[in-house]
Amino acid sequence: MRSGTDPSPEATSPPAWAELDAAAKRERLLTAAAGVFTDHGLDAPMPAVARAAGAGVGSLYRQFPSKEELVAALAERRLVALEAELRSALRQPAAWAALEAFVWRVLGEDASDDVAAQAVATAGTLSPVRQARERVWALLDRLVDRAREQGDVRADASRRDVTMTIAAARAVRRLGPDDWRRMVQLALDGLRARG
Repeated sequence: MRSGTDPSPEATSPPAWAELDAAAKRERLLTAAAGVFTDHGLDAPMPAVARAAGAGVGSLYRQFPSKEELVAALAERRLVALEAELRSALRQPAAWAALEAFVWRVLGEDASDDVAAQAVATAGTLSPVRQARERVWALLDRLVDRAREQGDVRADASRRDVTMTIAAARAVRRLGPDDWRRMVQLALDGLRARG
C-alpha cells in the first residue's frame, strides 16, 4: 500500500496529449524537438519529434507545417529567453557584473547549447527570428554601452566581442571539458578596461 507521501503514477506522468491546450501542446513539441535535435542534429526526422512529444505526426504538422517552421520557433523561443535575460541584466546597477553574469548564464554548465545556436543561425532570415535577434542585439549593445560608460569595459568593446566569446566557447569546449571556461575568462578579461 502506498503511503500518503508517495506520488501515484498519474501524478508523475505527463498529461496525455489530448488533455493539453494548444499552448501546452506547442511547448511540449518545442521541448521534444530541442531534445531530439540535441541528440540527433537538426536533420532528425519530424516523426521522431512527434514520438518524443507523445503526439501524432499530424498533430506536429498542425502546429508546425514544416521543419523550417519548427526550427524557427525553437530559435525564436531561445531569443525571447535571451531578451528576458538582458532586460534583467539592464536593471542591475553594475553593468560589467551583469554582462559577465549574462555570458556565463547563456553558456550554462557545459557551453553545449548548440541546437539553439544552430536554430538561430538556420532560421535567422525569417522575419520573427530576425526581429527577435535584432531586439537581443539592441539590448546587448545597451548593456555593453553602459559598462563602457561606467568605465569597466575597454573603449573599443562591442556587442560583437561578446557574441564572438559565446560562439568561441561553444567551439572550444570540444578540446577539453574545461578549456572553454578558460577561454571565456581570458576573453572577458580582455574586454575589461585597464587602469
